[in-house]
Amino acid sequence: MLYTKILISFLFFNRSIFSQDPPNEKPKEKPKEIQEQLQTWIAGAKDENGTPIQDFFFGSSSAKRKMPKYFSIYPGFNVEEITVDISGKGNEAIMSQVTSNKPSWLFDLKSKEFQISEWIGVHLLVHNSDFYLDKQVVQEDPYAASDPFSEDKKSSNKRTSRDVGTRMNGNYSMAMPVIYVGRDNEDSWRFGLGFGPANVRLTGTADFFKSSDIFTYTEGMYANRTDYLNQLSMMQFYNGNINFREGDPVVSYLLANLSQGNNLELLGLYYASKGLLNVDPFLLFFGDRTKYSDLELVTLNSLARSQVNVHATSVFSYMIFIETGKLGFVKFRLALGGPIFKQQGYTYEFRNLQFSAYMPIEF
Repeated sequence: MLYTKILISFLFFNRSIFSQDPPNEKPKEKPKEIQEQLQTWIAGAKDENGTPIQDFFFGSSSAKRKMPKYFSIYPGFNVEEITVDISGKGNEAIMSQVTSNKPSWLFDLKSKEFQISEWIGVHLLVHNSDFYLDKQVVQEDPYAASDPFSEDKKSSNKRTSRDVGTRMNGNYSMAMPVIYVGRDNEDSWRFGLGFGPANVRLTGTADFFKSSDIFTYTEGMYANRTDYLNQLSMMQFYNGNINFREGDPVVSYLLANLSQGNNLELLGLYYASKGLLNVDPFLLFFGDRTKYSDLELVTLNSLARSQVNVHATSVFSYMIFIETGKLGFVKFRLALGGPIFKQQGYTYEFRNLQFSAYMPIEF
């Protein structure tokens, strides 16, 4: 009701302005005076509870500053939707995670704030995120798209996120200077934008639905075990999955020495400990069980897909967010961001859409 009155008053004043001044005469000082009076009235407008309208969103300009003297920590929780787009060498895979029913913990660190002007300020933000990607974006029917007898070509190109047996886990840490729009008090809503370096770890499998033909792997199993595993090690090295400098050293060592001892089984146990194995009934049924145990066959199923073994440091990352003022003891934040980098001929683009609730603790 209050906002309706403001609009009606604004229209009334404008009508009175133009009705009193002749069209050919230059406006006098009266319109300026009326405009100033209108702005003063809006600035002093209050809601039913007596709170000024502009102070609800931006905090009172006369409010006492109550911000951290040194730094703040943000303990709380996240609800996240994470996607990682991996593209390069003519391939593409999009992995995803949705944790709408499984919130994760949040523990951000924010530096002291420096207010440049009444509405602009800067601070440093450190943000961490752990993730487990168990879905991959694929076509609903990848074979129907190439079927000349398909009646509905458009529906065959639709994409969906589902479990195709690929798994990835990892984490990233971002440290970035943030510039925000908002007043210098804890009640102010803020819009912020930040860029900075990030460290990323990513391990697991992705299916590019191109060169990872499971039939090739099952056919090779019936050859000499040592020769076959040495061949797989060479393939992993060629694809850049054996990377002692930037990748997971355990995975790199086991992949480079698959034919030695029980390294294939140890690799399976290591993948299983990280939740990166998925049982394929096809491979268990057609695999050579005279030369390989069930665990080794499941591990070979993972190797039939493209391995991802990445450790990147000081790569580009960003975050865009909207943060509420303090509601009781809690603040809320809606943010989009993540690292973007290139390594081993592939581009990795993270998109993390998160809703966070946290209780700022100031020092």
